[in-house]
Amino acid sequence: MFKQSPNDDIGDLRIEFSDSPRYKIGYCTDWNDFDTLPEEQDKIFTIAKTENKLTVSCNDVLIINYHFSDSSENNCVSRWSEEANMFLFRSTNAAGTDDASDEYRAEPEEEVNVEEEDNEEENVEEEDHEEENVEETAEEEDNEEDNVEEEDHEEKKMLRKKTMKKTMLRKKTMKKKMLRKKTMRKKMLGKKTMKR
Repeated sequence: MFKQSPNDDIGDLRIEFSDSPRYKIGYCTDWNDFDTLPEEQDKIFTIAKTENKLTVSCNDVLIINYHFSDSSENNCVSRWSEEANMFLFRSTNAAGTDDASDEYRAEPEEEVNVEEEDNEEENVEEEDHEEENVEETAEEEDNEEDNVEEEDHEEKKMLRKKTMKKTMLRKKTMKKKMLRKKTMRKKMLGKKTMKR
């Protein structure tokens, strides 16, 4: 579900994996069958929204390219043209279960190589040191101008560190969520096996 704020919905995209997989765009369409859907068992959906349209790709194949202006519904364009500041992933269907989704994420996760990150940090620190040396030389020429540059440099440096910390925290959080979900799935599979 695309949202402007926690209490302000823009619209939702529903995908149903029945005998004939189908989708529905809230405030714009009724249920529609997919024209094409990749046959692979594992499917990765990429959802993107602009002011004018909603696109969905499955395993890098475009499966929905919906222009909001194509809708006969009154609220489609006005709702979906709004900027989405949040996205809510509902992992349940009408029956209260979702056995099709393994995970979701806001943006693709990159493999993290700790050694490379450490080397990059050292390179950044060396570059920062070189920049400081250049700034000290420039300070002799124009004191007032360099003081402003040093403040900007320090702010940028602090912002870079905060961004790196947030990125690492986000990656750790995603890994914890994925681990929790796998643990839950194993427990559920164990319960199903025991019932048989």
